[in-house]
Amino acid sequence: NKIYNVARAGIFLGFEENTTVTGNRIYNIPGVEGASTAGILLGGQARTGHYGYNNINLNITANEISQLYSSSDVYGVCNEQVSFELTQPNNAKIRFPNVAESITIANNSIWGLIPSNSTANRVGVRVFTERNAAQSTAFARMTTPKVATYQTRNDVIANNTIVMDGDANTVNTGMVAGVMAQQTFGATVMNNAIAILDNDIATDNSLSAGIVYNGTAPAANSILINNNAYDMSAAVDLVRYIQTDNAANVIAPGSKGEFKNIEQWIARTGQDKQSVVSNFRDDLTYLGSAPQKLRVKSNPIPIGSVLNNRGVALPTVTNDIDGDTRGAANQRFDIGADEFSGRLYINDAEIVRFTYPMQYKASIGEFSDAEYTMTIAPVDVKVLVRNNGSATKSQLP
Repeated sequence: NKIYNVARAGIFLGFEENTTVTGNRIYNIPGVEGASTAGILLGGQARTGHYGYNNINLNITANEISQLYSSSDVYGVCNEQVSFELTQPNNAKIRFPNVAESITIANNSIWGLIPSNSTANRVGVRVFTERNAAQSTAFARMTTPKVATYQTRNDVIANNTIVMDGDANTVNTGMVAGVMAQQTFGATVMNNAIAILDNDIATDNSLSAGIVYNGTAPAANSILINNNAYDMSAAVDLVRYIQTDNAANVIAPGSKGEFKNIEQWIARTGQDKQSVVSNFRDDLTYLGSAPQKLRVKSNPIPIGSVLNNRGVALPTVTNDIDGDTRGAANQRFDIGADEFSGRLYINDAEIVRFTYPMQYKASIGEFSDAEYTMTIAPVDVKVLVRNNGSATKSQLP
């Protein structure tokens, strides 16, 4: 479908199960003053006298979403799960959803999320549970779930291309995130291409990051983040991590610059070990007349692109945004929504990073000059080496 010039959302789903939303072109959603805008809006919408909605086993795939506007919150895809308890005739209580939510958001191209004022929030893909609106501060309302013990389970955010270039405002103080995940369990965030290159984001904006994660420690099976590509402007952190305990109490709110670079994030959490930070935005271009498509360049095809063959095969993702087969001829998946036949240099071996010893290094302050490791000699050193070229390599020095 081609969906445009509607007020708040291109598509809304509530109380749906086993539904697929695919191949839609959603654009030019002007928004309603004071309300959130989304290309695809899933669940939520609780209000006085109405529980709100949840969904189960949705497949949101291969949609192109762009030119969305809001003075409040603007999302490419927004998935809010509302949990509530009902009483059965025998007075026994049952809480819904009572099975794993299993929402897959994959192969979508999301760009042109435009705040109507400097304080509006922008998020490419957000997956979360209903928030507690009774909290006294904006940060608490954003981080506190209404049902502390409820987590959305087994969701997949994969192979999306999310690009935020400049917008019409001079300085943005609202939240900016490529992917935002809150109170998840068993979630997968992989193979996504996230570029946030808006130079008008305030330098002291503490909630501007490629990934915003709000939940228990990743080691507790809450989330797996890996094989993503990031392209961030100077004002944007790689990750903002708001850690909670099992009762959803914030125990470490995080701060600006805590995870400015990928090495800090890997050292602290072990996530994104196979991900890459690079200027991949130059490998993408807009095609056709309005409404345009955002795809990998084809004339010429990029050579040595970090998006090419750096992803991993996922059982829930078989084709790209245009229906092309993922991982043809047993190749690795490409990163982002568009699977393409990239060109390789013949010789292109890379030392990606040191992996041992590896310690967190602060962005500012007394311990920002080095990674401090307490150990004794001799010290074994390990590095991650990757062959990006077409020629087989062995015994690299």
